[in-house]
Amino acid sequence: MTVMHNLEMILSSNIPPTRDEATSVKGLLDGEATTLSALLEDIAHLQNRLHILRERYQDSHAKVQRYQAVLSPVRLLPPELVRKVFLLCTEESVTELMTPLSNTPPLSLAQICSGWREVALATPELWKNIAFRGDSTNGIANFKNLMQLWLSRCHTTPIALTLSLQSQTAIDNLLLDVVAPYSTSIETLELHLETALFAAFADFPPEAFPRLRCIRFYGTRVENNTSRGGLCLWDPITAPFQFAPQLTDVFVSIPETKINLENLNLPWSQLSSLHLAETIVTSTAFLRILAAGSNLVSCSVRCVSENVTTSADSDIITLPFLTSLSLFMEAGNLAEVLRNISIPAIKTLSLRLVPHEVWYPDALIQLVSRSQCHLDRLSLSGLSVDREGFIALLNEMPTLQMLDVMFVSFLSDDVLDFMTPVSLYEIPVLPLLKVMKWREISLQCSSESIRQFIISRGWPVGEQVGRARPNVNRLERMIIKSTVGHFGSDWMKNLEEFRFRGLDLCYGVH
Repeated sequence: MTVMHNLEMILSSNIPPTRDEATSVKGLLDGEATTLSALLEDIAHLQNRLHILRERYQDSHAKVQRYQAVLSPVRLLPPELVRKVFLLCTEESVTELMTPLSNTPPLSLAQICSGWREVALATPELWKNIAFRGDSTNGIANFKNLMQLWLSRCHTTPIALTLSLQSQTAIDNLLLDVVAPYSTSIETLELHLETALFAAFADFPPEAFPRLRCIRFYGTRVENNTSRGGLCLWDPITAPFQFAPQLTDVFVSIPETKINLENLNLPWSQLSSLHLAETIVTSTAFLRILAAGSNLVSCSVRCVSENVTTSADSDIITLPFLTSLSLFMEAGNLAEVLRNISIPAIKTLSLRLVPHEVWYPDALIQLVSRSQCHLDRLSLSGLSVDREGFIALLNEMPTLQMLDVMFVSFLSDDVLDFMTPVSLYEIPVLPLLKVMKWREISLQCSSESIRQFIISRGWPVGEQVGRARPNVNRLERMIIKSTVGHFGSDWMKNLEEFRFRGLDLCYGVH
């Protein structure tokens, strides 16, 4: 008992134990060693048991997953529905054939299970969007091998092919090597190339594109282009696009380069969409193309003048189906184009002037009156305009729902004052207006004039609350921007309440 009583003292002391104390401690040591050995055996047994249980758990878990998969509602989906789901998954995806990834559609869809793989391989639409970024002849050889595989899965479904060069070095016969062998299967062709490479289309046979519906060509700027009438992208006589029976959508972008529009020799009469982006064409050529393209639905173009004036008695070109038109040109040139066309179906009209010039909207007013159109959206950019002409123009467009005025300066006071009715019973200019984007060069409008304008557009205040103007749409969005101007505290004081009430309102410097 004495030894046990002094055990803590013995364990915490550096003094050697006596013989009796050492004998007692040795007995304790032997007992604990036996206990420790027994515990280790129990732990080993439990670990072995745990390992067995884990194996059984993994086996049971796998069986549960398999049984759940058998009972999963997905198994009940017919192949037709699975096919539709696959198509939704790949609606915007494009396969890069240089390095197709197994974890992206459509390859990933073919690895889920054998049944779904069969569905994926039997759905040609999954394999039709193909992209190739070439930088070497070895890359072209690899592309051809994969292209054959993809085409075999497309069966007879037309393909959408996107081709671009990663390097600035042109690859000889690129279009003939990569596009020509598959041209009869192409429905959409998008090219990002050196402009000079487009000339190779002259070597294609006339029947090269029987299924082609859309072309999108992005070229490079051509310096020192002195060709009369503009650069010819390809030989107009032998190029195959004039013989493409289904071609309706054309997009050509050659930055800051004047091209010969007529020498594209496209099937103008069957086109529904013509967009020339940064490409420059002459206004006279554009008018001749409009005369041939009576089925156009949307069109955008940048024009320069040839200093050739059309006669006053020129026939008016009517475009009965055109709903969207965007023109980027000089002010005088714009008037010449507008005087020679009629667009009765137009809904969206965008006019941009360069350089910044004073613009008189008489020709546009006459066009709207002559066309008897019901315009929904009008965008004006890069011009100076007098107040009277601008208000007269808006009065000709009572159906307008969106007005976008950008980088515009007015040759008078605050124009919004003249767009705001004085009395509650007066119908304002543009009664159906829902969206107003007002971006001036120098801020002319005041926060008070904007406040009164908003009040007259379905946001009454004070005594007028609950007394909406008849036949006037409620303004949904208003943007006020200026490159030169000060938006002080009065703006918040006059306008913030409309934002709190639900108007999408934005103002500030841009």
